[in-house]
Amino acid sequence: GSGGREEEEDLAAQARALVEGTERFQKVAAGLRRVDDAGQGQLGQVLHNLLLNAAQAMDHRGRIRIAAHVVDGSRGRRVVLEVTDEGVGIPVADRRRVFDPYFSTKEEGTGLGLATAFWIVRRHEGDMSLQSRVGEGTTFRVEFPAMTAPQVALTSA
Repeated sequence: GSGGREEEEDLAAQARALVEGTERFQKVAAGLRRVDDAGQGQLGQVLHNLLLNAAQAMDHRGRIRIAAHVVDGSRGRRVVLEVTDEGVGIPVADRRRVFDPYFSTKEEGTGLGLATAFWIVRRHEGDMSLQSRVGEGTTFRVEFPAMTAPQVALTSA
């Protein structure tokens, strides 16, 4: 019912506020390349949409794990955010469509939450992917280019 949806929205909003208030999230957000205050708000929206999706997938049971870290790889330094749920998982046939606008498997879903998150991530030169096992849960992984150390101009006196 809609009462459950309101509870899920509230849970996602509370979790987002809790995560955004942590020093670790602030450091991760500050480490992103070309992310201003508006961009940080959008990063928060991505987190909110992923948390809401996780809460809905678990139907008020299980845990949601949020991890943030920096990785160095073939594409340079990247900031990684992962949201993992213990929900129903996403069937293989649906995985390639979950980021499509208006695609939803939920009765009351609009199909815009993950599509919006994907659009925001791509707009900030990031990537978004998922790993899922039906009956075990899903991990959404978001990667952004990390900010490089500022270049300091040296002048001779």
